[in-house]
This record gives sequence, C-alpha cells and structure tokens, in this order.
Amino acid sequence: MAVVLIRDYDRGEGFHINSESLEGRRILWADNVINKLVEHITPPGGQTEVTDARHKKVYDRVKWYDVWNDPVGLKKRLENLVDPEKTDFTTHRDKIHLPGLPKTAGLITNLLRAYPKS
Repeated sequence: MAVVLIRDYDRGEGFHINSESLEGRRILWADNVINKLVEHITPPGGQTEVTDARHKKVYDRVKWYDVWNDPVGLKKRLENLVDPEKTDFTTHRDKIHLPGLPKTAGLITNLLRAYPKS
C-alpha cells in the first residue's frame, strides 16, 4: 500500500500553502496534470519537438502553466481545449467515424474530473 506524506507547499519567497487546503490540493492537482500531459505528448523515438498539432496545443498549455503556476487558469484552458464548441479537439474522430474520444481529449477529460472543487 502506498503512503503519501503531505507537507506544506512552498511557492517561493517563504510563502507556504498547506497542501491539505483547497488551494494546496489544486496546486498538487495541477502539478500532476502537467506531469501526465508531458508524459503523454513526449514524442517517441528520440524526437525532441512536438509535431502533432493537438499535442502542440497541449504543449502550449504546459508552457503557460510553467510561467503562471495558476491551477484555476490551467483548468479553464484545458476545458476550452476539449470544448467541442470551441475546438475540434474532441470531435475530429466523428469525421472519420471512429467512436469515443481521442486519446489526448480522453486524458484531459479524466484529469479535469479530478480537479478539487471544495
């Protein structure tokens, strides 16, 4: 059985956030999301650049989070990415008659479900 030790999260400059608070849990969520997304979009076979168009969109959000460290903003940007009314990120498979969400959209949707609401 895995055991996780939860400590205060240090944002730098001595400002601490309790990782059991809502803000702390959102920061931990965002860190996990970034790790999962980077793992998912890492190109195979030694490539160094993301070349898939959808993965580039995900990469842009990862870069944004790296600068701003804003879990709420990350959530909104990921929601916009998988909103079928704003992008074709989730619907492009319909055009070639494949059932279900594409892998990247499915991953993002699952990660969004884990967002701490309260």
